[in-house]
Amino acid sequence: MSRGVAAACFALLLFGIAGCDTGGGGGGNSQPQIHEPSDVTAFKKVLQEATTGISADSELVYFKLNWQLTPANWNGIIEALGTEGRYVSLDLSGCTKGTHTDGTGLRWDGTFASNALPDAGWGDASDASPGKTMIVELVLPDQATAIAPGEGNGGAFLNFLSLTKISGKNISGIGNYAFYWLGTPNLTEANFPKVTTLGNYAFSYCYSMTTMSFPEAVTIGNSAFANSTTLTSISLPKAQTIGNTAFSGCGKLTTIDLPEATGIGQRAFQLCEKLTTINLPKVTTISGGTYNPNTGVPAGGVFTGCTSLVTLNIPQITDLGGQAFTLCENSKALVITMGATAPKVGENLFLNVDSPRTVTVKRPATTPTGYTEEWQTNFKGKGWDGTRVITVDNNVTTPDNNTQITLSVIDL
Repeated sequence: MSRGVAAACFALLLFGIAGCDTGGGGGGNSQPQIHEPSDVTAFKKVLQEATTGISADSELVYFKLNWQLTPANWNGIIEALGTEGRYVSLDLSGCTKGTHTDGTGLRWDGTFASNALPDAGWGDASDASPGKTMIVELVLPDQATAIAPGEGNGGAFLNFLSLTKISGKNISGIGNYAFYWLGTPNLTEANFPKVTTLGNYAFSYCYSMTTMSFPEAVTIGNSAFANSTTLTSISLPKAQTIGNTAFSGCGKLTTIDLPEATGIGQRAFQLCEKLTTINLPKVTTISGGTYNPNTGVPAGGVFTGCTSLVTLNIPQITDLGGQAFTLCENSKALVITMGATAPKVGENLFLNVDSPRTVTVKRPATTPTGYTEEWQTNFKGKGWDGTRVITVDNNVTTPDNNTQITLSVIDL
């Protein structure tokens, strides 16, 4: 049987659609057998008798469990998988809550803690419980409402090294470090339609993700998607708060549309080098970067290193922090749409731009205010030439004005 058929079956389970055979596996049946053992002992027996699941890329052993997911049951699953060495797809949608307040499994408060059998170290694969690496596809319990937070780079799915697909029908919160790369380097699909909160580093360093969609997400934590270098598109239509470095290092993103966002954290889009278009229609304040004049080392602002950026829509902006466009070098013109009133601008917006850059600011034609010559000079970088810091005996000197930036302010 092909892995494609098995994957199709998982898709049916993922979205709660009937159609996969739960009976025997013979007689020319084109769908995989889905086992429904009554307890851990029966679960282990199925694994012992299985002829499939010999690799993560071949046909898996499919399970649909309807247990109370206590720590003993969940740890028993992990131990059995490690002992028997079969790669599996687990549908836990029918599992119920345990009575425990801590530990693993599905807790009484609806939080799901899956990091069973603690690791010996900081997540190196050699330290992982073998059973974790045998889970390839996972449907979380319908009664699960949140994924428990982790800390110190160790989240709920630490060292689930073969996990490629996961879903949670009623998950509303994804905790810190949940899918941090130490646990899920192969994750390609994550379906959480009701998530409203993504914790810090929730999907950071997910090297196999290409698209993500969180239609109900409101709060995006610090570094939530940072360094997910294969991510090409993301949908966050209701996101309001974007944490520091939330998308930092997402080098294949080309467009960001955050129609409801009102707050953008420091360096949120730094090093998104293919990002051409950013739409932030409700954002009023963009944090500035920091700069140490004694060392000449900039930390950079929100769009640092966005070398492909050509279109930025910030019509409600009132405060554009310093160093926003650090290292944003591009031969194409940068077009920024702003509001009728010129925003406050921080120092050195174009820090370390080493080549000439043409910038056009568009504003409403109706009674624009504040776009004075002084404002334009400050925008280009008063006291800064847009090229580099010149250090002489640890004293920073800079030319009188920015000759690298050509600015035009025009009416819409």
